[in-house]
Amino acid sequence: MHLATIKELGLADFVASLWDSEHVWFLGEELFIKKGGKAGRSPWHQDTSYMPANGPHLLNIWISFEKLPRKNVLEIVRGSHRGTQYNGTSYTDAGDKTKPLWLETDWPRLPDIEADRATDPTSWDVISWDLQPGDALVFHSGALHGGAPVTPDCPERHTLVFRFFGDQLFYRPLPTGPVDFSYDITGLNDPSMTPGEPYHPSYYDQLR
Repeated sequence: MHLATIKELGLADFVASLWDSEHVWFLGEELFIKKGGKAGRSPWHQDTSYMPANGPHLLNIWISFEKLPRKNVLEIVRGSHRGTQYNGTSYTDAGDKTKPLWLETDWPRLPDIEADRATDPTSWDVISWDLQPGDALVFHSGALHGGAPVTPDCPERHTLVFRFFGDQLFYRPLPTGPVDFSYDITGLNDPSMTPGEPYHPSYYDQLR
């Protein structure tokens, strides 16, 4: 169903045009639901801290099903995909959303962006927009991003995320040390690949 939708919407050609990439692969999709009018914000993170690859041809398309005010939308740190690769969040400590995923790595710990913003609202170049149903945010998967909370005046948020990559995505092994996470993601590493090798696994759907 999702591949038929992607083809009907012309997303593969759209993504290829952004990158000037000959090929496009479909990485996967997720559906996010926040409801109840009091669900907190999602932790700041970079998707690339959970992936054995990085490069310019990697993006998310975040699609809203409701009219959303800017304060209840996904937020992104402008240009952060070009900067530091941070450790991931482990999602295991509600009181410390920067608790590291990888316990042995030279990737620095995630900054506490919300604490910084509480002290100085201009400390991070955070961008977001008011959205109408069907609007989409397109951003590099390595950008620092986090979902703003739902609130009593915006009690529900349903979003669909499609992820794609193109020719310029390269194998970059994940850290090999232990992880603090609820499931093993180290199986995504492919020891047969060489760091820097184009990451085009055959088990992803090639769309063009």
